[in-house]
Amino acid sequence: MNQNTSIRIVAYVDILGWKHAFDTIGHKGLVDIATKISVQKATFSPKQKKISKEFENQLEKQHGIPQNNGRYHDICFSFFSDCFAISASPDNLDNLFNVTKWACIRLLGDDGLLTRGGITIGEFTHDMSNDITVGIPLNCAVDIEKSTKMPRIRVADEVVVLAKKSPAYEQLIYDDGECSVLNIANDVQEDWLSVSEKQIAKALNSELGAYEKCKWKYISEHLPRMYTNANRS
Repeated sequence: MNQNTSIRIVAYVDILGWKHAFDTIGHKGLVDIATKISVQKATFSPKQKKISKEFENQLEKQHGIPQNNGRYHDICFSFFSDCFAISASPDNLDNLFNVTKWACIRLLGDDGLLTRGGITIGEFTHDMSNDITVGIPLNCAVDIEKSTKMPRIRVADEVVVLAKKSPAYEQLIYDDGECSVLNIANDVQEDWLSVSEKQIAKALNSELGAYEKCKWKYISEHLPRMYTNANRS
């Protein structure tokens, strides 16, 4: 059984505008988007991890070089409807942030969809074999998502403390003036930034209401700053 019950970092992400997207993107379009997320989830499935482990063992036998892919095997990814949860061990925090970041930036750049969520830490069971996600950290992350109006992945204070131990802290965490959030522009290419900015401009020039446009104005202001902060020498 691929069951991970331990102290884990948990990221919960909600895809914003999903209901409205039935009118703009359509049912089939949303199925296509959900399929892409499902493919990303499958990258970390027990089946794929087993295949990867067998290949690693084969390489070790053939070349005598130990394969250390524990960071990959530690990641768990669950997806349901218009939200997903990713978890990892505390010492794998950087990898968790990067996996979460890529899911968010791809939804923005490829599909014009904003994301919002929270990242917390605590005792958590993430059993992908039986599709189980149980633990207070997930409930807390959902509460964070519900309490923040802007399209951002807010990082809980206790996770920020842990992240400060990482040499990549300034690239991983962004201070938007209100709270610490996941830097979704960290380590992205300029092409991704350009594509995302086109999606933002399209949304701001659309017939969305003032409340929805406020979210897009937030990301239009902070995404370039995230990129600049992450790419400081």
